[in-house]
Amino acid sequence: MTNHLVMAVIAFAALLFAQGFALLARSLDATGRDSSHLQARMALARKTGFGWPETLAQGPAALLLQKWIAFALAAAALIFTVWHASMAFFSE
Repeated sequence: MTNHLVMAVIAFAALLFAQGFALLARSLDATGRDSSHLQARMALARKTGFGWPETLAQGPAALLLQKWIAFALAAAALIFTVWHASMAFFSE
């Protein structure tokens, strides 16, 4: 029971972290080129000479893919949390 409880707590922390990334990816996908975060990333990439990879990463398809990957990771963390919490509850 203790192992499942510890894993559930760790998974819950990972879930909160993944949800934060999912919300960031969702807002970046929704705002597109108007996002000040994306504009700052592009300015820094151009300054350091990595403008073309950043242009690819900020394309509409790439932002959509990043959003869905972040949501899938958050869903996996939620499933992992619920699994270990239920195993801790029902194991004893």
